[in-house]
Amino acid sequence: MADTGPLPKIQVQEHLDQLPEWQLDATGLRAAYRFESTATALEFIASAGLAAEQQNHHPKIVWCYENVQAEIAVNRIHGAAERDFRLALRISGIAAELGAVPDDPET
Repeated sequence: MADTGPLPKIQVQEHLDQLPEWQLDATGLRAAYRFESTATALEFIASAGLAAEQQNHHPKIVWCYENVQAEIAVNRIHGAAERDFRLALRISGIAAELGAVPDDPET
């Protein structure tokens, strides 16, 4: 299966089970993090941006002080692909390395 092709629902759920801070809806994957400081939040943004650039996949990042939201758009017609979850996993790893606390992406 192509890296950008849609995943079967069971594989999507398996990925979501491994990424509990991420939520999936019709438009994308979304996670929110709270950091110890604004400087750490900015470090996260820079690192997440570099990881996204390396994967040629570019999330939407929203920053406010110590809070950062990440959104990875998914194909509206077909759904989430392996590359979407690979980037989500990398972003989660960066957040964990920097001591982030998962937050509610709806706030």
